[in-house]
Amino acid sequence: MQEEKICPYPGLRPFNEEESIFFRGREEHIEKITSQLQERKFVMLTGASGDGKSSIVYAGVIPNARAGFFKAKFNNWLIADFRPERSPLKNMAIALAEKLGYTDIEHVEKELSFGFSSLINLYKKSPFYLDYNGQIWNSADEQDQKKLKRKAANLFILVDQFEEFFTNSENYNNGKASVNAQAVINLLLETAKIALAEDLPIYIICTMRSDYVGQCAVFRGLPEYIGFSQFFVPRLKRKEVHQVIEEPATLSGNTISNRLIETLINECEGLDQLPILQHALNSIWKCHVQDGAAEMDIIHYAKVGGIDGKLIPQDQKMIFSEWYHNQPEYKQKILEGASLANVLNAHARELFESSVDYCRKHIGRDGSTSLTTSISREDAHRILKKIFTCLTKINDSRAVRNRATVLEIKQIIGEKVDNKLIEGLVNVFRESGNTLLKPYILTSSLDSLNVGDVSQNELGNLAGVLLDEDILDITHESLIRNWTELAEWTKQDHENVSVINDLKKQVERWEEQSRSKDYLLTIGSLTYFKNWYKTLNPNPYLIAKYDTSNLSPTQKLEVASQFIRPAADYIKISEKTIKRKRRAALVIASVIIFILVGFTSFAFKERNKALDQKEIADQKTEEAKTSEYNARRATSTALVAKEDALIRQRFAMEAKKQAELSNQEALSAKARAEKASLEAHQNADLAHLQTERATKALTESEKAKQEAIASQNIAEKAEKEASRISNLSLAKSIALKSGLFSSDPQLQALLAYQAYKFTIENGGEVQDPVIFRAIRSSYFSLDKKASAPKMLTLL
Repeated sequence: MQEEKICPYPGLRPFNEEESIFFRGREEHIEKITSQLQERKFVMLTGASGDGKSSIVYAGVIPNARAGFFKAKFNNWLIADFRPERSPLKNMAIALAEKLGYTDIEHVEKELSFGFSSLINLYKKSPFYLDYNGQIWNSADEQDQKKLKRKAANLFILVDQFEEFFTNSENYNNGKASVNAQAVINLLLETAKIALAEDLPIYIICTMRSDYVGQCAVFRGLPEYIGFSQFFVPRLKRKEVHQVIEEPATLSGNTISNRLIETLINECEGLDQLPILQHALNSIWKCHVQDGAAEMDIIHYAKVGGIDGKLIPQDQKMIFSEWYHNQPEYKQKILEGASLANVLNAHARELFESSVDYCRKHIGRDGSTSLTTSISREDAHRILKKIFTCLTKINDSRAVRNRATVLEIKQIIGEKVDNKLIEGLVNVFRESGNTLLKPYILTSSLDSLNVGDVSQNELGNLAGVLLDEDILDITHESLIRNWTELAEWTKQDHENVSVINDLKKQVERWEEQSRSKDYLLTIGSLTYFKNWYKTLNPNPYLIAKYDTSNLSPTQKLEVASQFIRPAADYIKISEKTIKRKRRAALVIASVIIFILVGFTSFAFKERNKALDQKEIADQKTEEAKTSEYNARRATSTALVAKEDALIRQRFAMEAKKQAELSNQEALSAKARAEKASLEAHQNADLAHLQTERATKALTESEKAKQEAIASQNIAEKAEKEASRISNLSLAKSIALKSGLFSSDPQLQALLAYQAYKFTIENGGEVQDPVIFRAIRSSYFSLDKKASAPKMLTLL
């Protein structure tokens, strides 16, 4: 039987106590923390996200204490660890009751709520406290004293993820801490002070992201105590990162190539460097085991999406190329954008794709379920997306984890989703080797479980079964930041907070105004909110999830229940009102269009008549111009003839003179002169006749011109009349439209006045029924707002 290989890299989750041998690179820091905790009984361990604060405690400080490197009174250690979550006092009570041997958790919680020395008293009343000055110790013999000392134990209190005092609205809201949160902080500080003063073996350590240190000022006394005993976890140096990568592989009997080590060190920088590195090493280790390779190398880094296949060494390119082309298309796609951070992204995306097949395979293993194994890929992905958005939220513009019970998730989803379906969808993320979601599906026995690995609530999840009270949680926030789809889902989900707040304000205003139609949604807002409501399909539990007020979960649910019904009515009534207005506007528009078409047709007919008359007038004008031209030409001809006659007359007189000078030619000259004179008179008479004719033609031309001008005037008059009729029609149209704006009396009155003004300016009847009704309606609308006198002034 082949021995199962142990992976020395935990992946995204923190190291646990069992894996302390593989936790390397922090030896110096662990010693300093241990020394500080011994001396001051309290340490606030701070550092950037992903710097390994939890791992330092679980795989460093606690194993050192158990191994005897911690100078304490007793060899036995009670490790009471808890996270604040949404009920810090209750969680603290559960952790202490379990370790101190108390069965009544409610009694422990009540005792702790008193504050001051209540935690000290619980420890002193437990069987693990040994009072060297007490009667029991002094009256015991040496053998009994040894038994008492072996049974006694030091109390180690670990408050992990201390920033949850600020990231949960139940603990911190609007700059104020809740009563329970303040009680727990006061209890921790008082316990540390008393333990230091009385030298009690009680030690308190808290892990917190450094970017929340400023908000600690809300708790009285906490900033001073942080100043008294704080340890900031520094970033690892290059040499220390080399230890983190190489030494675990060597200690587990594996090898890793130097070129892979150097590649990883060069890329290991920025936010989340350690969890991303550990996850990448975990993925590389699994890949090299599957290949049966002797050592982890660059090719395995490429196969998990850490480096482009084109950049791997030449001796591995052919092997990688053959492997790559045998991968399904979705696998090839998720390997794109290769980088150290992409290893986590690629792993999450691959699990998301395979979750559907995993669900179909495992969903019915323990019996029937409401959704059968035939669940579609689209439905499975949609539900899984909702599950992950239930496990995330935005706090002060930062995406953080949001632990939720299975019951809460089912209530928020609001569909017929049972525990079996949720198991089928999320268990692939919980399996050993993936561990992106808690509680993990454990493969070790209960005896080997350690508090650093799982909480007590997770002990029943060996088979992956989820009960309503089980809490689902994302292992590390680096998953939210580096899984591209989850980052986008978280961003989209957070936008619902502002949408709901906006809708709440509008619904409240509508309710305050007795559901007046004046406060309903406009068409643009209605389209947005209707689509949002249809897509989200909200229920009271989902609305309560987005409630950021400082109310209890029960109060938030009650407020959400009171909001759901009015919100649905608000959207529904707004939609009906807009549809009704659209229908009314369509009818009125149709009537107006019909009227306008009639008037337009009449105006076009009159215009065509006017154009015909104008054409006739233009034709007559042209004829008159032609007659005038002919008359002028005839006058010119007559003048030429008259001038010719005068010339002839001068020639006759010259001839007469010649006749007088010559007797011989007198008779003949006389005869010629008389004949020429006669012809001249005839020509003159002819010229006079032609002149009269030309004058008559000119008179007729002037008459034709006057007739043409008269025809043109008639055409222009007809055109003006058509324009006047069109304006009167427009005035009636405006008067009819004014009635549509009864919700805005001033606009209604302005339209009615404009219709009246158009009617007067175009010679219409002042008592026209349409105009009168519009003015009367607007008057009564204005009268409601005491604006009627203003309109009367306008009229």
